[in-house]
Amino acid sequence: MEEFDPNVLSEFVNMVEAETLDKFSSDSYEWLKGNGCIFSVKSYYDVVNNGSVGFSIGGEIVKAINHLREVKVPSNILFFGWRFLLNRIPTKDQLFKQGILTNKNCAFCMVDDESISHLFGRCLYSDCIWIKVFNWIGSGMELSLSKLVSFFLHCEKVKNKVRRLITAVIWLATVWSIWLMQNTIILKNSIFNFYDCMTMIVLRSWTWLSAFCKTVDGCNFSV
Repeated sequence: MEEFDPNVLSEFVNMVEAETLDKFSSDSYEWLKGNGCIFSVKSYYDVVNNGSVGFSIGGEIVKAINHLREVKVPSNILFFGWRFLLNRIPTKDQLFKQGILTNKNCAFCMVDDESISHLFGRCLYSDCIWIKVFNWIGSGMELSLSKLVSFFLHCEKVKNKVRRLITAVIWLATVWSIWLMQNTIILKNSIFNFYDCMTMIVLRSWTWLSAFCKTVDGCNFSV
């Protein structure tokens, strides 16, 4: 079982004990780290950056999160990216540990355990996606295929800022599309569809770059 900071646990217990339950009131959420108890991406970043999340974060990950902050995409995608970098995605191996699932086989290959590193990288199905994405944007890149898969740990190697931001958006579109494909397979008893996944990667990349970035020069949306 994962160990948590006892001070954080004690703080949580004190908060619960200080509240009075009212069966006539509706449940609601409050974000205690933000202004007015309202959640914001910036407030969550501040919590992570200050090291007050109950688990340790390495300097390499903090740098990756700093780079992620520069990317202009919808806030829920940015939040997903932070969870990804912090290894807090509810893949099947994590749900298995919590007793929610009875098996942890990868939703794509159905052979290996579905960890975050497997689902988003080592799985044969995901690898085919990354190869296609690399061939799409990889011409003239300073990154190898393996470094593209873990882009935010190596993004400083891409010296041109515009190209770096475009690649970051496409990386986020890729991991988000892989995650939604996994969700579809589990929830709708579907199967992996390479064409659908790539189509959504391209569509999301184009949509986010067009909406949030001043330029999409150097990005060919025909794959």
